[in-house]
Formats: sequence, C-alpha cells, structure tokens
Amino acid sequence: RSANAQFVGTIAETLVASDEIVPLNNVAIRHHHDGIHWRDATRTQRDILCIESELVDEPRNAVLTLALAERLGARGEVVTALHYYRRRAELGGDPAQTWYALYQAARILDDRGFATPLVVEAYFAAYDFRPTKAEPLVRIARRCLQEGRNDTAADIAWAAVTTPFEDRAYFFEPAVYRGERELMYLRAALELERYADVVACAETFLAKNEQTLEIRHEIDELRSLALKRQSHGHRNHTAQAMSTVAPTEAPRPMPSRTPRRDKRKLCIGMATYDDYDGVYFSVQAIRLFHPEVSNEIEFLVIDNNPTGRCAEGLKALDAWVPNYRYVPEAELRGTAARDVIFREANSDYVLVMDCHVLLVAGALRRLLEYFDAAPHCKDLLQGPLVYDDLNNISTHFAPV
Repeated sequence: RSANAQFVGTIAETLVASDEIVPLNNVAIRHHHDGIHWRDATRTQRDILCIESELVDEPRNAVLTLALAERLGARGEVVTALHYYRRRAELGGDPAQTWYALYQAARILDDRGFATPLVVEAYFAAYDFRPTKAEPLVRIARRCLQEGRNDTAADIAWAAVTTPFEDRAYFFEPAVYRGERELMYLRAALELERYADVVACAETFLAKNEQTLEIRHEIDELRSLALKRQSHGHRNHTAQAMSTVAPTEAPRPMPSRTPRRDKRKLCIGMATYDDYDGVYFSVQAIRLFHPEVSNEIEFLVIDNNPTGRCAEGLKALDAWVPNYRYVPEAELRGTAARDVIFREANSDYVLVMDCHVLLVAGALRRLLEYFDAAPHCKDLLQGPLVYDDLNNISTHFAPV
C-alpha cells in the first residue's frame, strides 16, 4: 500500500514517513553501482563540503556523521575519518550503523599499523557491541597469526567459525562467512601442528559447500599439506570431535591475584591481552627513567586473558617489581577492563595507559607536582602524543 514518506537530505538521504511503512517480503535488490562516485575526487570533495555545512546546523546528525567519515576515508584522509567514525559511534542510534562505525575505526588502526593492543581493543569494542558479528574476530585472528601468536589466533578464529550468520542486513563482509574464517582457523591449527584437526575440520568445512571455489581450493590444499606432514612424522595431535567444542590445548591454570600492597600516591594501571612484552618494557622503562617517583607509584596490570600463554610471565613480575600488582580478569574485555583499574587501584590518583607506551623522562614527576599544587582538581588529564622523530607532537584531534 502507499505511505506518506519521502527521502530527506541532500547527500545522505534518509527515508522519513508520517505513516507506518509496512516491510515487503521476498523483495530482491540488485545493486549495479560501479563505484564511479568514490573515484571522482571532485564529487567527493563537493560532498564533504556539503555534509560539513549541514553538520554545522545538525552536529548530532548520526547519518551525516557516518557519511562524512565514509567520504573522508575514500579520499584518504584516514585520521580525520577515524575521528568521525568514533564520533558516529558515540552518537548511538541505529545499532547496525554504530557497530559499523566501531568496526571501521578499528580497521583504520589495523591498516595503519598501530600497535596490536590498540588494534585488538578497538576490534573488541565492535565485537562487544554486537557479538553476533564475526568480522572483528577474523581480523583479530589474522593479526595474531601474523605475529606468531598461533594459540590465540586459533582460539579466536574458532570463535568466529562458530558464530552463526546473523542476517543479510547492511554492513557485513560476505567473504568472512564464505570461508575466510574457516581458512583463518586452519592456518593457525597448521602452525600449531594439529594436523589431524586440520584434516577433520577441512573435510567438515568442505562438506558444507558454503565457500567460494577459490577458498574451497585453498582449504583442500591445507588439508593435503596436513596429510603430507603427518606422513613425514610430524607431531600429530588427536583430532577432537567437530561438534560444539573447539579443538584446543588443555586450558592453563589461572594465576592468583597479587595481594594489595601499601597505598601509594599514584597508580599506573594498564589492561593487557597476551602482551607480555608491552607490559614488561613499559614497567621497566618507568623504573629506569623515572626513579624519582618510584616510592610514590604502584603498577597495576589487569590481564584480560589470564589462562593465556602470557599470564604466567605477567604474574611472575610481582616477584621482581616490589610495587607491582597482577589482577586476572576474564569476564570484562575491551575498554570495560579499564574500569577494573579504578576499582582495584590503591592510591590517591590513577593514571591509565596502554601497555607498550613509553613516557618522557620527568613526565610523572611533573604530574605529581601538578596534583600537589591542585589537590582538589577533578579534571581528566591527558598527555600529548610524541612522534617517532621525538620532535613533533599531537595534542588534539583535528578538528578539535
């Protein structure tokens, strides 16, 4: 039936109706868009100027904010695009668009080569918002596999494999659900020398006949390679049942938490997921280059994977660093884990940082002196980002 509705907006049109719009069943839309819009630099620039003009009057318009992020990304202005994707996620509203904004922000960090903990945290933010989507898990597994973290890659890839396909709503990557997640698991399992698992899983995947021809061929190649390595006497892991349980190693015991120590003026807290190196070098750099504050600080490490391969080493640091506390936290992931830092801190002030970050000499002393001068300060304080040349800094996103 007819409805009183119209598309509103000069660039990012939105369907607005005064009458109820009844969804139509069994409607197929074939999209023949050739991408010429995104390749036309002049048109993209015109769209950006138009959207920016409209956002002046409607700064909380989520549709326009996402459209601006997309245009900026297409033009290669990824830093500014990242800002607007994050802005779109903060605005809330349509859950699919919010998830997409979080996911695209993570992909920018990933594609630009940011540190793995930052990238993983961003992908987990998207996954936590919408755990029915497998795309963030596949990206995390790929990053872990590239860095040789094969156990973690296998576990996360398997979680992606067992995530049911949500629907064919907008914002999904078809390749993920047509074999890419299965390939990621098989590659990780092969690196772990789980040859029987690779063979069993590959045969199960192929029997479903859900993959593209190219991916089916690659799955079959991995299966053949596993059989070949088995026949040459490589270590053979017993195949586990392909039902609902992932074929994984026996879980490691969770280390105990470090008891609270004496109260300090400043707690330096960091949440980590399988990043022993990042924690170790951040903690040791502070001890080496900020000795003047050593008696005024405590280190607090929240381990987001306390049964993982780094947990034992992270826990062992409490025997070497006198003001170090280890707290396992398996339930909260992503940015939510930082809340645990504030709950667990035994100090007057809390500094939250990412593991792997290095602090300029003297920065902690100046921070404590600031608190001494302004003891009732309720501000949230952030430091500038120093570039790798150690000369240039960034203090704000553009635009502010």
